[in-house]
Amino acid sequence: MLKAKGCLNCHDMEKKKVGPAFKDLAVKYKGKQAAEGELTAKLKEGKGHPKVQAPEADLQAAVRQALGRK
Repeated sequence: MLKAKGCLNCHDMEKKKVGPAFKDLAVKYKGKQAAEGELTAKLKEGKGHPKVQAPEADLQAAVRQALGRK
């Protein structure tokens, strides 16, 4: 999902590129129940991140993958 939505153009799993590494995001949001909703909203609304045009289910799947959640 991350590759299909172009996330890997700016992010990497292990190291910072233009955006933070997904492993760093996973640490930052670990244990935070609302993390998936917050990050999905940022992608959808373009707040703090370029707006991503995709169905909400795809955005949620990408966020879960980036955070290392299933």
